[in-house]
Amino acid sequence: MLYEIRGISLTPDQDPGLLRSLAAKKAGLDPSAIRKLWIRRRSIDARRGRVSLVYALGLEVVDSRPRGEAFPIPEPEPDHFLRGEGLLSGPIVVVGAGPCGLMAAHTLAEEGYPVLLLERGCRMGERDIHTNGFLSGGSLDPDSNVLFGEGGAGAYSDGKLTARNRDIAGRRALELLMRYGAGEEIGYDAKPHIGTDRLKGVISALTDGIQSLGGRVLFGAKLTGILEAGGEIASLSFQWKGQTETLQPGAVVLATGHSARDTYRMLHSLGVPLMPKPFAVGARIEHHQSMVDGVQYGAYAGHPRLGAAEYALTARGGDRGVYTFCMCPGGQVIPSVSDPGLLCVNGMSYHARDGENANSALIVQVSPKDYPPGPLGGVVFQEEMERRAYNVTNSYAAPTQRVEDFLRRRPTRRLGAVKPTYPLGHAFCSLDDVLPDYVCRSLREALPYLGRKLRGFDSPDAVFTGVESRTSAPVRILRNDDGTSPYAHNLYPAGEGSGYAGGIVSAGADGIRAARKIMARFASSSRGFTGKAASFIMMARGRG
Repeated sequence: MLYEIRGISLTPDQDPGLLRSLAAKKAGLDPSAIRKLWIRRRSIDARRGRVSLVYALGLEVVDSRPRGEAFPIPEPEPDHFLRGEGLLSGPIVVVGAGPCGLMAAHTLAEEGYPVLLLERGCRMGERDIHTNGFLSGGSLDPDSNVLFGEGGAGAYSDGKLTARNRDIAGRRALELLMRYGAGEEIGYDAKPHIGTDRLKGVISALTDGIQSLGGRVLFGAKLTGILEAGGEIASLSFQWKGQTETLQPGAVVLATGHSARDTYRMLHSLGVPLMPKPFAVGARIEHHQSMVDGVQYGAYAGHPRLGAAEYALTARGGDRGVYTFCMCPGGQVIPSVSDPGLLCVNGMSYHARDGENANSALIVQVSPKDYPPGPLGGVVFQEEMERRAYNVTNSYAAPTQRVEDFLRRRPTRRLGAVKPTYPLGHAFCSLDDVLPDYVCRSLREALPYLGRKLRGFDSPDAVFTGVESRTSAPVRILRNDDGTSPYAHNLYPAGEGSGYAGGIVSAGADGIRAARKIMARFASSSRGFTGKAASFIMMARGRG
């Protein structure tokens, strides 16, 4: 019989080997009655000045019945899904090899469906060369960078694997990541992460898995057009190896990222229903990680069982929400750009999280009433801010301001104890010159309150680096309850770029849902394919 024991606490100094005896005591069992013990959930509780690791444990018990606080573990929810009988007229084309597209393609290929995955950027190895070259002061490749390429924008992040919704698709997304190399701890840690260094290997292994299952993956393949006829996508065009390829898809999963602005504009020009959506903008704020550790963990700061401390803060600035986002312990601030002449920043950290600084976005909610009119008003709003940030120096050196100077409305002239980690240089300025007035006003109102919630957050030498403008998609590509676009009944918008997810796991889960909606309509047979569609699938399966 399987049971769960909750609320087992250890201090960071206590040996995890104590868990068996503590669980047995709480369950009213002799330790010998526990055949198997495993971690179902682990979190850090640092409230009220005490720090502990809190566990929920699974027990397999033999020849005994718990007499204490033990809860039977129910059978897992069956992972049933429908299989349709419709005939596909061509392969299922997945556009975008971020988490959404990769997991959609893998789900389909695993069930025998003919899949063609298109990614405008490069595989991870070549993408790293382009990206590291840019971060070292080289030229920007508009199609292979921090935002575009195998793994999408999440490949250069903290590698957070949290998800608000742990439904079947969310659990499946985590299982896929674990299958391809992420540690088992992502399945039970309350705030799982693997860092950009480990995530890249997992993503590449997932791509290899798609190909081993018979899917075809094309890198350097950029969507350039779709043709609708009779309420469906009748043909799809993409640039690949210097030529325009056109084929007839059976279905299309549109899994482009939130920075594929050319795709948004193409869809808008075709009449695909879009609407602007709220998101948030602001800047990255950096502190010494040691300060954050000391405030959060006290005497246990720096303990190896705790790692670098995190925070998540919220406030109000006037009538707008202000909050920290994508906090990167021991990380660095990087340029997150794909377009020449525009500048946006993001945070990134490695698995060890051992850098000198902590950084987080500190952002203010904005909504369509703040944008120019039209479905793409949010895109224009972002671009205007990013252009102002770039124009501070006409380079990728980032606008930088000490928190004290920001609060006193004066430009920064020299740095204090905290030094920016941004790799392409900084330009002292006033954030008022690059962010909207109401955003700056909300940040100023919120900062003292946030400093009371996390001591030192508003310290004078903390550093802002701007701008952070791509926190989520500014557009939603509308879809029906069955996952299809009103524009075409075989077009499936999905993931973060379509406005339905935020983060690696939630985007992957949405891709899995899109794949299953397609499977509910169509059989997996590729009989009857002709022309390019047939040749791409035959090459993928080693027959051509």
